[in-house]
Order: sequence, then structure tokens, then C-alpha cells
Amino acid sequence: MSHFQKLCVLISNDVDLEFKDLLSSIFHEVHYMRHLNSIDEDTLDYLKQNNLEKLNIWRLNQFSKCVFLNPDCLVLRNCDELFQHNELSAVPDIGWPDCFNAGVFIFIPSTHTFSELG
Repeated sequence: MSHFQKLCVLISNDVDLEFKDLLSSIFHEVHYMRHLNSIDEDTLDYLKQNNLEKLNIWRLNQFSKCVFLNPDCLVLRNCDELFQHNELSAVPDIGWPDCFNAGVFIFIPSTHTFSELG
């Protein structure tokens, strides 16, 4: 049985309207990310803040399962088989083998999980 996979992209409010329109012509859905404030925001650098924003993906409750791909990922062939993996599936990070690579992973959206991550 085949399931329809929707392509969804998350963007910030900083994205130019013309570029948003271009993305709308490629993706099934374009969603704006909510800005998350950390408790100790002054100590977060740009990279850490972007990773914090990534937590918003757990709010995509209209989907039953998702594959997250960082914008710097280049998909060269169909990757539907990723949906066969359980949550939370990812590969170890090369630099820190006790952590997972947050550039590609499988997750199940959940408001409860989102609140637990914050």
C-alpha cells in the first residue's frame, strides 16, 4: 500500500515573500517557524539558536511521521524508505559518537514531546 508523502518546508519570518512564493511552487506546504526564546539566550550563539528553532518541528501535528532534513542536505534519490524507521532514528554524529547527527532524522510530531524538550 502506498502512502502519499507531503513535502513541507519550515521558514522563518525573515524569508523574503518572493522566495516564499518560489518555495510554495515546489513544496506541498510552507510553514513559518515560531521563534523560540531560551532561558539563557544571551549565551547562545547563532548555531545554537538555530538548533533551538528546530524544536518547532514537533509541533507539526498534522503529520503522523516526518523525516527532518537540514537545508544543506542534498537528496540524490527517492528516500521514502526513511519513513519505515521508528522514532527517533538517526545516525551517530562523526565528531561526537555519543550524540546523533541532527541534520537527518525521523520523528513523530507531538505536543507532549515538544513541551518535554523545552
